[in-house]
Amino acid sequence: MDSGGYFLDITILMRLIILHHDYTDLRDKDAYFIYSLIPHWQRRGIEVKHWTGTRDLPEGDAVLVHVDLSVVPSRFLKAALRYPLAFNSRMEDIRKSALPGRNLCLAASSAFLGAVVVKTELNHGGIPEKLFFQKRRLSLPLVESWDLFRASRLVEPLTYPVYGSAAEVPGNIWKDPRYVVEKFLPEMEGNNYVLRYAYFLGKARIGYRILGKNPILRWAGKVAEEHSPIPPEVSAFREKIGLDYGKIDFVVHQGGAVILDVNKTIGGPAASLVEEPLAAALAEGLPF
Repeated sequence: MDSGGYFLDITILMRLIILHHDYTDLRDKDAYFIYSLIPHWQRRGIEVKHWTGTRDLPEGDAVLVHVDLSVVPSRFLKAALRYPLAFNSRMEDIRKSALPGRNLCLAASSAFLGAVVVKTELNHGGIPEKLFFQKRRLSLPLVESWDLFRASRLVEPLTYPVYGSAAEVPGNIWKDPRYVVEKFLPEMEGNNYVLRYAYFLGKARIGYRILGKNPILRWAGKVAEEHSPIPPEVSAFREKIGLDYGKIDFVVHQGGAVILDVNKTIGGPAASLVEEPLAAALAEGLPF
């Protein structure tokens, strides 16, 4: 399971273990933003070692739990506690209805009269779960295999349709626990929709915002991007959920921050503004 590490001929100040799911392909260096941080850490004397699964864990001074699932199996969180310093060891569940204080999810009986959006309960449409299920080359605990199987059955998981009201949502959606119906509370600037990102690692925090024409705005559909401050309530939410490393998507609607999503395994590397400057800034957040 050991994929090897990254080493430089300098004094080692810290040995960091990055703990991945058993099915993670460590050869794909473009899959996750974490790979962009490693050169910066190496120059500071941090030795980095990637590890998949929870067996025969290597020695280290710190561990960063980097399991790309909405619900992290408890064995990974327990494994993290073996190390003197653990990052994201409290980040067990980032399903949309599980995030505390988010207050966007609606019930079929809701009296909310505004527009709504249908999303998957799992982060990023459950695509990571689906990809891991397709691999299933190793024996996992039955409950983990079942969770991956259920996620693999979703059709067009990233569509996220917007409806004028809750009454327009098809009845089968309300009955399917794999989906959530949420209030649609967009941020607008002129004719553009706005989406904001808050990136965190330890003491480092960097904010961006993008603008685009699509109400379900993603990086690929942006027409502009720029640095943007992170509201105090977003930083407070980050502390509340225990996000040591990751990204929070949000908008500012009617003067307040609205949390949309949380990601603890940032994809990457993103182009232009977010690539090298973000990596260098976030890398500084790891305590040396």
